Amino acid sequence: MRRILEFVDWAARVHFVGTMALAGGGWAVTFFATSAYGWDAAAVWVASVVAGACCALMFIAFKVNRFSVVRGGAASAGRANAVLNQRATLAVAGPRRNRASSEFDKWRVTVHNGSTPASNVKMRLIGISPRPRSAEWRAEYPYPIVRAEQTLDAPAAELNPGDSEDYDAVPASRSSATGQLSVHLNTKNLSDPRIAIEPDERWELHFEVTARNADAVQFMLVVYVDDGIVQVIRGRK
Repeated sequence: MRRILEFVDWAARVHFVGTMALAGGGWAVTFFATSAYGWDAAAVWVASVVAGACCALMFIAFKVNRFSVVRGGAASAGRANAVLNQRATLAVAGPRRNRASSEFDKWRVTVHNGSTPASNVKMRLIGISPRPRSAEWRAEYPYPIVRAEQTLDAPAAELNPGDSEDYDAVPASRSSATGQLSVHLNTKNLSDPRIAIEPDERWELHFEVTARNADAVQFMLVVYVDDGIVQVIRGRK
């Protein structure tokens, strides 16, 4: 509203100044033309006023268009800020096993979004208790979790209302040569992310899901060995 009032005030001032300038300019051109060349005074005055009016209208049209663009840009920015200020609601489901091969499973969890678009959705591993025995585990938290069928350098998820995204929370493998069971948790070393797990180990993996405009959601998965394979179930916080 303030911008509209400013524009109306500006237009009124332009109209007054333009009217005075047109009148004065018209009489000046008329006097010069009639004195120097003997042209018809009325025709010269009308032509000068019409030309000046066209220039004034072109100038006003330019200012109106500029005002509309600025107002439209401000409205777009306002809508974008409004989306970010709205709070999305995230929920986590799973895990479920996705059999990639006879020796490789991907235990996946699903992040579901509610009624507001969720921006920059990420999942991270933020802790394991007790600490894995493997000397390869450095516990350099947090560890990013890869989106299903994506690479680690893929952009964060943008979830519209009602959308879901799968994450490979606990990839697990069994060596055909040695039978060693491993969980692929070291996403900071993608050349070999495997961490060995022994048959008597049982880990509680703590995860966090975040978004730019949503409260963080934490959940726990329990990883253990049963019947010669890695099993994953949902734990209670």
